[in-house]
Amino acid sequence: MKYYIFAGIVLFAGLQMRAAEVDISFPVVELGGCDTKEACFQYCESPEHIEACVSFAEKNGLMSKEDVSRARSFGKIVMSTGGPGACNSPASCEAYCADMSHLDECINFAEMHGHKGKEVEEGRKIQAYLKQGGQMPGNCSSKDGCETYCSSLEHMEECILFAEKANIVMEDGHTGENLSPEKLRLVMTLMREGKTPGGCTSKETCESYCMGGQHFEECIGFGEQMGFISPEEATMARKTGGKGPGDCQSREVCDVFCNNPINQEVCFEFASEHRLMSVEELGRIKEGASSIRQGLSEASPEVKTCIERVLGPEATEQALSGNFMPGPSLGEKMSQCFRENQFPPDSQSGNHEDTEDGQVKFSAPSADDLLRRLPPEVAECVKIKTGGTEIDVNSMETSVKECFGQTQTIVPNQGDMMRTDIVPSNVLPQGEPANESGVNAPEPYEEEYRQQYEQQYQEYREISPSEPTSYLSPLDYLVATIFGVFIGNPYSLFGQ
Repeated sequence: MKYYIFAGIVLFAGLQMRAAEVDISFPVVELGGCDTKEACFQYCESPEHIEACVSFAEKNGLMSKEDVSRARSFGKIVMSTGGPGACNSPASCEAYCADMSHLDECINFAEMHGHKGKEVEEGRKIQAYLKQGGQMPGNCSSKDGCETYCSSLEHMEECILFAEKANIVMEDGHTGENLSPEKLRLVMTLMREGKTPGGCTSKETCESYCMGGQHFEECIGFGEQMGFISPEEATMARKTGGKGPGDCQSREVCDVFCNNPINQEVCFEFASEHRLMSVEELGRIKEGASSIRQGLSEASPEVKTCIERVLGPEATEQALSGNFMPGPSLGEKMSQCFRENQFPPDSQSGNHEDTEDGQVKFSAPSADDLLRRLPPEVAECVKIKTGGTEIDVNSMETSVKECFGQTQTIVPNQGDMMRTDIVPSNVLPQGEPANESGVNAPEPYEEEYRQQYEQQYQEYREISPSEPTSYLSPLDYLVATIFGVFIGNPYSLFGQ
């Protein structure tokens, strides 16, 4: 049984990409043209290649946002001063810090360079326990040695006691959920009594027995009986047969698979086939993709340029065709493009830059920038109301609202004020006769266009109620619905 008691020791374990779990096409041009997974790993072991490898991992969903940030920080450190023990690659640093004798040095190094969180906290707990006279289980002195020792049924009680005394939180290796000592001892008792699936007595034997699907029902039933999974989760697992689209068998791999534009239709069909989502829910998701297409087609050039930069040409083309629904990571980046381009800066003014983490940073627009992006009649009205010179950006909103009202232009919600990608500059009624307030009424075709646009705008807002940029929810919901529960990996009860 594997316990995650050494998370604080192996500080850089998360830097290596999970390429073994993802279907990657070789050769990988971005990684020096490596033509096998082994060659790509070797390429990424070189400090000067860390940035290229991290960018590739980020683009393909192989690393979390936190791991990406940590990896880039690590790359800068090893390129300048080296890591603990002068290690200069993810593998060498992991090997060095997996040795218990280097625990103090590795934890101090991590804290000195701003690494915080659960890993460092757990490492500190082990460190404090040992300084108080405590001992490692079986006096193991390395990550692999301790895992091997604690995988044996006869040593499990000793390992549980160690975790309790050191105040280490034990986790399910698959779901990441905390496992109480009581639940672990119950499993240990069942192992000794031969009441686990196939009588398995270790992670390896339980994994071997439950993999492949031959004993799927027995393993799922055991998890349900023990309370490791709810009846609803068991039902979900039975519906899917323990596998997701493309035969993916973990949340991470399925996330990557379904976030690939090429596979999204497969994921929707999978959800429909297994009745994981209703026809109405799937319909709303597809309508969301259509709304994204509509929003992008009407977006300002600055927004489109930003989105193409973060999505890439292929995914952007998919989005424009209405066949792409971004996942959490890409959805947030698209959101940022819209948020930071609500008042798009002049593309010729040079007032935007790419930051180190790949985001696009824009400086605040000037009053002239905003005026140039207003419909001509509105801009002229604003100039008259504000005196026309030295206009204060912060005081423009009232004047803009009044001028939009006087010209009968569609007035969006306050958060969307002056969005040229939301309010087309050509929606300016010019017809006769004048209405009661003296403003020219629109021609019939213009009124029809206005109503059509308002309907599209409301549909757009329904997809993104808080901001017109929350595109991550539908696909994330799809993936979470399929894989957010225990899905055919009963051996995960014993760790991963």
